[in-house]
Amino acid sequence: MEGVTIHWHGIYQRGTPWMDGVDMVSQCPISPGQSFTYRFIADPIGTHWYHSHLGVQRTDGLAGALIVLPRSERAKKSKSKEFVVMVQDWFHKSSLELTEHFVWDLRRFSFGPDDPRCFFASDILTSDGSLAGFMLFQSGDINGRGI
Repeated sequence: MEGVTIHWHGIYQRGTPWMDGVDMVSQCPISPGQSFTYRFIADPIGTHWYHSHLGVQRTDGLAGALIVLPRSERAKKSKSKEFVVMVQDWFHKSSLELTEHFVWDLRRFSFGPDDPRCFFASDILTSDGSLAGFMLFQSGDINGRGI
């Protein structure tokens, strides 16, 4: 188990910078078994998103939409047909396993991709032969559900 923080993209943190959720910068991680309530003014109006800002917990699905409506719209029920879709990669390994894999693969930039001190099992190359990434796409996640 590990700690967690939640970072809010697009939300102004005027007067509450400690609620921004950037671990070890504006907030200490919330320890396993503990709780924390984020309190801030939801501004500006619009569609934003949040995600874990510690390690790669976002790959475990800790992300979502945050919709801030004008005060007048919050009081009445909307008959709109709009909806939010969040799409992201979903890996079959835990975020901790992915972190170890990713950090290991980043070592290539210390020595160069052809240095014998580095081992890389799965380079993903583009059609022109350049490096596109370290991890093969395994599956997707739409609104928190795996596909």
